[in-house]
Amino acid sequence: MMMDVSVAYDKDNDVLFIRFITDKKQADIDEPVNGVIVYLAEDGTVLGFEIWDAKKKGVIDALIEEISKA
Repeated sequence: MMMDVSVAYDKDNDVLFIRFITDKKQADIDEPVNGVIVYLAEDGTVLGFEIWDAKKKGVIDALIEEISKA
């Protein structure tokens, strides 16, 4: 199943935004680990993430590496 995804990076604040395109409305947020915000629908579906200090944590480099393999 293919899903549309929106990805944006705020380099000034080092925040990576990943949003899954859906018609579901956000009902809650969670922060399972420090600096990772998860947006949730009422049914618990993950709607997106914010990852703070993404470059500092190595997330950006890891994503670039994975994308280059595709």
